[in-house]
Amino acid sequence: EDEDDEDEDEEPPAEKIKRKSPEQGNRPPSDLARHDVIKGLLATNLLPRLRYLLEVTCPAPSVVLDILAVLIRLARHSLESATRVLECPRLIETVVREFLPTSWYPMRAGPAPSLHRVPCAAAMKLLRVLASAGRNIAA
Repeated sequence: EDEDDEDEDEEPPAEKIKRKSPEQGNRPPSDLARHDVIKGLLATNLLPRLRYLLEVTCPAPSVVLDILAVLIRLARHSLESATRVLECPRLIETVVREFLPTSWYPMRAGPAPSLHRVPCAAAMKLLRVLASAGRNIAA
């Protein structure tokens, strides 16, 4: 009976997690980055900034590939970060529209002047990584 009484005083694991989450939300990005670099980056509103670069500035192909590589790394980190990548307003829509078009014009030989409106393997890899992060994301 004494053991049962002790168990009742302890918090369930779900409540412990809920209690820790608000504390992490109040920590500045620099403290989060010391503990986990990806969480620190996500706390700095990195995803809307990357979406802006892809959607508005139309950067050079090397920059587009670097941005997609960062998004892939963020999506691979955890289910939470993959969900944040997926739920960022207009980010996935921009990637699909700009780098995974259903129709395009063939490019002439040589270096690509722009990756916009041309299929990109890194964009497809991002979607594959997101889909493999979890069932709900894949659905």
